[in-house]
Amino acid sequence: MGNVSEMHKTTAGRIEFLDGLRGIAISVVLLFHAFARWPELYVYGNRFSGNPFFDTRIAGVNLFFVISGYVILMTLRKCGTFSEFIARRWLRLFPAMLLCSLLIWASSGLFPERPAGSVSAWDLLPGLSFIGDGPGTHHLWDALAAYIGHQVRSLDGSFWSLYVEVRFYLVFGLAYFLFGESIGISIIAALFLVDELSSDQLLSVHFGPSDLGGFLLSKLHRLLAVTGATGLSRILTAKAYGFFAAGALFFRFHATRRWSVFCLALLAGLLASLDEANAPAANLCLTLLFVLAVLSAQVQGILASRALVFIGFISYPLYLIHQNMMVAMIVKIGKAFPDMPALLIPALPICVVGSLAWIIAKYVEPATKAFLDRRSERAQVEIPAQSQVDGQNAK
Repeated sequence: MGNVSEMHKTTAGRIEFLDGLRGIAISVVLLFHAFARWPELYVYGNRFSGNPFFDTRIAGVNLFFVISGYVILMTLRKCGTFSEFIARRWLRLFPAMLLCSLLIWASSGLFPERPAGSVSAWDLLPGLSFIGDGPGTHHLWDALAAYIGHQVRSLDGSFWSLYVEVRFYLVFGLAYFLFGESIGISIIAALFLVDELSSDQLLSVHFGPSDLGGFLLSKLHRLLAVTGATGLSRILTAKAYGFFAAGALFFRFHATRRWSVFCLALLAGLLASLDEANAPAANLCLTLLFVLAVLSAQVQGILASRALVFIGFISYPLYLIHQNMMVAMIVKIGKAFPDMPALLIPALPICVVGSLAWIIAKYVEPATKAFLDRRSERAQVEIPAQSQVDGQNAK
């Protein structure tokens, strides 16, 4: 078993076993998109559909959500105010989103086979604003479309999880600073339960004498809909909040070593995993891998391998750019070499997007962050200085 001092093996301020988990998460996402997500486009069709190693649906993204819950609580404990927390999150997410969005937009003409089709400069807006184009925001883009004659949509469908993340930051950050850590985590867990209770599947549940259970559940389902709780859970994609809550509770267990907290974290992770209608086995396996990483220094050592840490290091820009670009290249290669073994067709596209992600993560993103950080520090210096001048003029 690992103890508190063993949990965090760091290189340049990064937690290696978490980078290893990120490496596994992005690998699962890549394999799904490369082999099973678009059978109508691949030369190998649906050969890998239903394969437990490739057809994992959003299991990789859900592992990212567990990691996020863990890391965000850690970050909140280091921040003094909500504004400081949001500023740190923005500086973490925006540079890569800006760079990757510009790359996707500029290169889209090279990939007419993109599953998402052609893009417009207007399509930069949902990603760069982090508000997305789904429930809660689509009316904004509908109104804009009436003026510009173009229906604004995200550059890449994979951006959806970033929108879920940002809304989680806002909800959890506000709850943390307004009510404290315990209530904040409770609110996240409660939002997950609301989403579960809002499910239409409740209407088919029948149990108990005279079906009393089914009657009560159907009434609760209607109450949540009438009060707006169902709509809120859909806007937040609160189904993901079970994974966020599990991650936050696992960090709390790491900090306190209280086994009651561990049991709650495990329960949240299992409920969230088993709830996933698609690929529940993959969700369960990845959640249990996270549990083992929290408990075992040996597992952390395996996850801290150089290969997994490297993939984890480039995982954010790789996630942003990979889907349409990679799939378009897979389609090109499949048409050019239809007799190539199916397992080899995605190899070059994966290497290409991986190399681009490495350049962004290693060189371009840090330079962009440093530039934005300097601008932010300069603004913070100028504002107090201007305040002093205003105060002197007032005298």
